[in-house]
Amino acid sequence: MTSEDHEESPELPARPMIVSITSVIIFLSGFVWTVSATILGVAMMYIQPLPSIFVIATIFLLVAGPLFILSGYNLWKMKKWSAQLAAIIVLFDLMSTPFVHLSAPFLGIGIRDILAWIADIIILVLIALSLKHLR
Repeated sequence: MTSEDHEESPELPARPMIVSITSVIIFLSGFVWTVSATILGVAMMYIQPLPSIFVIATIFLLVAGPLFILSGYNLWKMKKWSAQLAAIIVLFDLMSTPFVHLSAPFLGIGIRDILAWIADIIILVLIALSLKHLR
């Protein structure tokens, strides 16, 4: 066989490392969110009385987790819309945290919240750096 026997296939652009890192982080975060929401959903059956903020957080994770998995997968395939979807989810998570603490002041702001905000900001920066490489 010679090189003439092979059909010409359009070359896909190489995936930049920043896109790969971002897509893996988003995919794994979505997986963790989905598993966490499932565990929380089961655990909530045994907690009485149940604060409504836990129900709202679990529903958010049950919706956002699979969407994040979908976004991470399609970001790996270099789809621009997936980065935009992930950014919307992260922005919603980032902006909703203060409201959680207003509605449940007994939770207090701790190191978990600060680390979550830092993680959200890092993911947003990674998405912003990835956008110029996507189609």
